[in-house]
Amino acid sequence: MDQRREEEEEYSHQQQQHHQQQTTMNNNDNNSLDTDDTDEDDEMVDVNTTNNNQTTIPNKNYHHHQQQQDEEEEEQVGNNNNNYNNNNNTQEEDEEEEEEDDDDDENVEMKRRIQQNNNQQQDETKIDLKKQEELEEAAQYYEPLDLSRDGIYHVKTFDENTEKLRWKTNIKQMGIKEYSPIFTAAGSPWRILIFPKGNNVPYISLYLDTAGSTEHKFVRFQLSILNQKDIRMSFSQDAEKRFNGHDSDWGFREFLEVKRLFNLNEGFIGNDGTIIFEIVIHNCTEPYLVNPTEYDSRKETGFVGLQNQGATCYMNSLLQTLYLLTYFRKAVYKMPIDENEKPVDSIPLALMRVFYRLQFDKGAVDTKELTKSFGWTTIDSFLQHDVQELARVLTDNLEKKMEKTPQKDVMKQLFEGSCKNYVKCLNVQYESSRKETFYDLQLNVKGCKNVYDSFEQYISEETLQGDNQYHAEGFGMQDAKKGTIFLKFPPVLMLHLKRFEYDFVRDLMYKINDKYEFYNEINLTKYLSDESEQKNEDNTYVLFSVLVHSGDVSGGHYYNFAKPFLNDNNKQKWYKFDDEKVYEVDERLAIQDNFGGEIKKSKRFWLQPNANSVYKKFTNAYMLLYIRKSQLHEMIKEVELSDIPSHLEERFRKDREEKERKKKEKQEAFKYCYIKICTNNDLKRHDGGDLIEDVEPIRFLKDATLGDLKRYFEEFILSKDSNGKSYGPERQRFWRFEKRKNGTLRPAVPLKESDDLISIEKKFTIKQSTINISPNNLNNGGNNNNTASGNGGINNNTSGGNVGDAGNGGGGSITANVVADVLLYLEVAEEPFEKINNEQEQQQLVKWFPTNMNHYALLFIKEYNPYKKRLDFIGTIYANLNDNISDLLPSLKKLMKVKEDDNNNIQLKIYEELKPKIVELLSLNQSIGNEAELQSGDILTVHLELTEDEMKELEYPTAKDYYDYLGQRVMVEIRKLEEPSNVITEVELLKNMDYKQVTEVLGDVLKVNSNYIRLTGHHPYNEGPLDGPFRTTQVSNLKEMITIGQYSTPTHILYFEILDEPIEDVENKKEIIITFVNSKTQECDKFKFLLYPEQTVKELRDLIESKIQREFENSQIILCGVNSHKIQRIINDDEFIKQLSMKENIIASEMKQEEYAILTATPEIQMNYRTTQVQHICKEPNGYRGFGCPFILIIQKDETFGDIKRRIQEKLQVKDNDFKRYKFVFVSGFRIKDYLNETDENANFIELFDKERINNSQDVYVAMEHKDPTPRNSRWYEKPIVIKN
Repeated sequence: MDQRREEEEEYSHQQQQHHQQQTTMNNNDNNSLDTDDTDEDDEMVDVNTTNNNQTTIPNKNYHHHQQQQDEEEEEQVGNNNNNYNNNNNTQEEDEEEEEEDDDDDENVEMKRRIQQNNNQQQDETKIDLKKQEELEEAAQYYEPLDLSRDGIYHVKTFDENTEKLRWKTNIKQMGIKEYSPIFTAAGSPWRILIFPKGNNVPYISLYLDTAGSTEHKFVRFQLSILNQKDIRMSFSQDAEKRFNGHDSDWGFREFLEVKRLFNLNEGFIGNDGTIIFEIVIHNCTEPYLVNPTEYDSRKETGFVGLQNQGATCYMNSLLQTLYLLTYFRKAVYKMPIDENEKPVDSIPLALMRVFYRLQFDKGAVDTKELTKSFGWTTIDSFLQHDVQELARVLTDNLEKKMEKTPQKDVMKQLFEGSCKNYVKCLNVQYESSRKETFYDLQLNVKGCKNVYDSFEQYISEETLQGDNQYHAEGFGMQDAKKGTIFLKFPPVLMLHLKRFEYDFVRDLMYKINDKYEFYNEINLTKYLSDESEQKNEDNTYVLFSVLVHSGDVSGGHYYNFAKPFLNDNNKQKWYKFDDEKVYEVDERLAIQDNFGGEIKKSKRFWLQPNANSVYKKFTNAYMLLYIRKSQLHEMIKEVELSDIPSHLEERFRKDREEKERKKKEKQEAFKYCYIKICTNNDLKRHDGGDLIEDVEPIRFLKDATLGDLKRYFEEFILSKDSNGKSYGPERQRFWRFEKRKNGTLRPAVPLKESDDLISIEKKFTIKQSTINISPNNLNNGGNNNNTASGNGGINNNTSGGNVGDAGNGGGGSITANVVADVLLYLEVAEEPFEKINNEQEQQQLVKWFPTNMNHYALLFIKEYNPYKKRLDFIGTIYANLNDNISDLLPSLKKLMKVKEDDNNNIQLKIYEELKPKIVELLSLNQSIGNEAELQSGDILTVHLELTEDEMKELEYPTAKDYYDYLGQRVMVEIRKLEEPSNVITEVELLKNMDYKQVTEVLGDVLKVNSNYIRLTGHHPYNEGPLDGPFRTTQVSNLKEMITIGQYSTPTHILYFEILDEPIEDVENKKEIIITFVNSKTQECDKFKFLLYPEQTVKELRDLIESKIQREFENSQIILCGVNSHKIQRIINDDEFIKQLSMKENIIASEMKQEEYAILTATPEIQMNYRTTQVQHICKEPNGYRGFGCPFILIIQKDETFGDIKRRIQEKLQVKDNDFKRYKFVFVSGFRIKDYLNETDENANFIELFDKERINNSQDVYVAMEHKDPTPRNSRWYEKPIVIKN
């Protein structure tokens, strides 16, 4: 035993050393793995293997197990000792018992050791078996070593694309980095890159290198270091990689620890430094794997895919199947449409267009028009649904649209089959039957091995006997057989495999991934009734399409396989349609790989599966389409151009040409960029603080210069001056806006004249961005040949950027090249800044702008008109920084167009606009540069000085008053509280208005008495009103109303309601909401009452009684406080309104007078009755949950449990079949007791109830456990598909 243990521990130590490293695949250049690699294999869970292709030994747990036994026995001995200490026996009896205890302890210890030895032997046996299995498995991976061979040599060819080679070399003679000799494997040159001492890690680093080849290839490979003592202990790792000219090597930075590699005892290296590498390479030749970005589905397969809008893979797989079913496609083409219809408004037209584009487009087709025609929004495109449900909804919708057309019977001709449901008596001559039609068949997967088993189960008969006998008319209750038999199978048989089922115990959906076989051909004759006309026909069906679901209930992916040319024996190929891509695949991938269940897969990708590698498979067939063999040529006959109506072909041809035109425009768009430039005309259109909010961008060539841009403005944007002369480039200067510390954006830096020769692309940063643009700026400007240099301007034949619908002239947002974070101001000189006489040339030199901006500042001037209450930009002036403010007066009066006669009598007030809503009065004596500290880009606001009388008459007489008003002004959306999404109007209000002032403004706008208006704020997260309205004393002003609970930019929204009485009276009352339920505990109505706190509940009840319609002639209304679906208390009439809690839901219900009398009777009378409540509960994975409305139950003394159930069923009016599922249980506190069962049916219910009350300190209630019928927040798979058009 000791020898065996030593051998086992030595082997365990070797294995732990062999497995302890965690390896990470890294590119030699530290590049990350490709994320777009495509793997045809399913996502799997290995239930018997570990990472890195290594065998493992189970951990030895017997030491822990022994320790646990020792602790349990010590506890038992301790208990025995405690019992011993508590005995009152005599000393002699104690000694005798002590001897007996010692004997017991010895026996226990002996049994424990025997059990321990048995467990140990079992563990060792398991370890030996596991070790043998793993070694035997490893032996098949490696061929025997041949130490006589040197260099690189071929070992084995598995197929034309998979080879194994070995390289024997001396690692001690290598440098820091070493390449192997170049070798050829699977048709390509390769070499191994080695870092013997590691690539900056304590591991040997190994990489597969393309040896300089730039060819695109996708390979799976394994690198190994062979163990020269025992080849079964060799170390290997595998990976897959898409190589190209940019990615030339890939492998393992941390392959094997250096200390293990150079340890002679490990066996990886010989005494002389010899090491043997093994390389296995598999070259994937499928084009879509080699270079997926350049893969052309149309070129490779003749088909194109459909773009996925987010989660529309289920729709794409169905559309591809219907498209390939050419009989269906031709029928859709023939559906009548209005020539003025648009695809987004017409499902038939949108579907025609999708089919047409699938037939003729070169690339993947988008389905946005089709989903818009369904009435779906973007959110709907991100909700995954059931493909079978979509098939039903879509065919139903199309069938309705075909009703009054020649195609009205198309769906029936394609998909309609029929069956007969029958009940046949066994002992009398009686049969009842009913014929039903179907468009698809739902076949059970659970409990069925294949499609034939499902059909057998579908037509299997059920025997009705005993309590389940059938009532035959004229014969009474009879034993009978109940079943279904098929009368007719359609040409196209759509089989829905029931992979998703509902678990009633756990109240959730789950997916059945069991193995389920289906076949290329099936014969269904045996499932037809003898009376069927098809019984003597050939009922062979050929598999046409397999719709696959990969994933589980919570999410997954759909794609489909199809055999489009079933009717052509020379083209028996399968294709995979996976959203945008279409691939040719072999039959195994289409059929056998989609059976589901478990699969076996080898740890080595080039070997056959083995028994120790079993994986769960979550990808399997979900829908199958079979076509009757005798009708193949009719169902999938090729669609020619002549099969498409000429008006459709013409319409779609034009659409294609338009699409090609836009595509070319987009290809040209990279030459252009958008740049924002504002002129004085833009500033004049702006009203309010600051200079401008935003300006529409102008599209211009990126390689055009700023001089070209000026010439463009001269030609197309700027008008002539007063003398009829144009504003040439010399009269234009660009200024760059810059953001100041106070947050304002002002022109600050003029561009140099030398910048006119620099291109826009070189001068500014250009990036891709989304911008808003009007149709005018899409095509504004002139042709290139109209600009001064011939290489600027705007090409008016292009719409620019990634335009989309904006290119049609509708405007909108576009993605385009944009001059990043730059806004330019174009200064235009009306008159020269300075004229200098040049005596030598006898002419004047005109300077349009000051050259030394250190002495001047460009100031922007606004004029305030107190009578019109508005600000207007009137122009710019240059100010000498050494002058005083008073020196600006002539220039300012000139801009204000003050008459010369009045010039001396006019006084001005001059303010500096510091921020959009803040100004500061300037003194005329201040120096411009030093004291006023004015600089280029500053804004001066001026207005005429008013008299005292004029100031009294005006609301905002000075610019400061008006700017203060601007600071308080806010536009507020006004919405009805009852219709929170509907904007009634938009009103200008001031932030400092109080509640009464706000309601007065609203009263004038809404034409109602402002005293009856109540306001509620906006919730920033749920995009609706706050939970409660404002009280008039709660908020001090409007600013608080629009910012409550909003921590970012406030949403200026207020909700209003019109009250029945003045708000002051309402606020002195308490609002009570009452939910009224009928005798079935169903909610009938909700009432809102306003009562004074000192009023009583009796008055409230009287109000309720005046509102409701009674079910019973003689009844009473009772009020209950309910919380968490549990009655907390019965509310008495003598309570005051102020005592009612706002947290409890008040439920009003009608109670019969006789029950109410018992409820309010004296204790002596109540002794013969019990009063409790009945609650609704349902079971969930994490416990029980209450729902619905509880109700009061009065139990009479002679009633049994069965009587109570019948009374409850009658009250709630639940059908027998549903009520059978109800389970009854007593509830005390939060504890659920045992269910009441059938044996309690005849028991006295008061006795059962009292027994529970005695055993529990808390109140006892009755609960019914059943499924919650009310809709809850559903998950994606619970939301039905709705086609709204």
